[in-house]
Amino acid sequence: MVKNTGSSKKAVGVKGASVTTTTASSQAERFYANAYFSISFRQFIALAVLLSVLLLVGSGALWWKTVSSDPQQVFNDMLSRSLSSSSAQRRISQDSSQGSVDQQVLVSFGPEVAAHTKSKLTQADQTGGSNSVTTETIGTKQADYVRYVAVDAPSQADTARSIEKLLGTWGKREKSAERGVSFLDEAIFVIVPAGDLSGSQRQQLLGFIENEEVYKYSKATRSTKDGRLVYEYEIDLQPEKLVKVLAEYARISGLGNQEQLNPESYAGSPPIKITATVDILSRQLTKLSYADSERVEYFFGRNLKRAIAEPADTISVDELQKRLDSGQ
Repeated sequence: MVKNTGSSKKAVGVKGASVTTTTASSQAERFYANAYFSISFRQFIALAVLLSVLLLVGSGALWWKTVSSDPQQVFNDMLSRSLSSSSAQRRISQDSSQGSVDQQVLVSFGPEVAAHTKSKLTQADQTGGSNSVTTETIGTKQADYVRYVAVDAPSQADTARSIEKLLGTWGKREKSAERGVSFLDEAIFVIVPAGDLSGSQRQQLLGFIENEEVYKYSKATRSTKDGRLVYEYEIDLQPEKLVKVLAEYARISGLGNQEQLNPESYAGSPPIKITATVDILSRQLTKLSYADSERVEYFFGRNLKRAIAEPADTISVDELQKRLDSGQ
């Protein structure tokens, strides 16, 4: 009985071993199957993500090509951004056979609207040399300020000595019923106006510009300047339409003397041929060049927080001119 029992246990043991081996094999198959499924699923997810990214990039590229970088859209965005600026700066350079002008202008649209300009005027003399004078002006809604900063006039020694005595002295002209101010107007009434208009004011002026077709360009050339993608727009600007826009700008913004802007005075005037360069990415006007002159305007430094302080120690502009004439 003991022997039989032992044989029975061995048989059962062998049979049990066979069952255990079969079970282990099945588990292994399921493990590899699950692992394969898991890998395949992960690959599927990765592929789906990759396709989504490629689709997004492709859509973005298509949007950039057809909408974002459309020349008309870029120009419209530039106008809108120009009219939502807290400040604007530009440098003006103009050369001729008689001399040159180098001018830097800063306009701050808040908290107080003011313009600061520094100008260097150089004139050729008959000896082949040149004379130059540098002035500085500040313009506000209520007053104009001006002073001489430097003078270099070898062939006009008497005038130079008179100016040297007045270097740094501010002359002031206040707005009155008989006489207005001009320095602020000169800074803001430009080819492409800038300002810090509200959303509704901006849309109103942009709609007016669109209806007047002021900046209708004949050609837009895409190129790279200083490592930046730009459009260069060739525009025949009608002075009468431009003055209409500036008058509307003055009315909407409350800046400048609207009464001085009469479009009818410019009826029939020949167009001003300009090339406007606009950075495609930043939507900023960077340059204006004029076909019929050596004048070039460069634009930079928008939205810089720079307050323009009015001079505290001044004399009247009339007194400044009197001292200059008398050589005091």
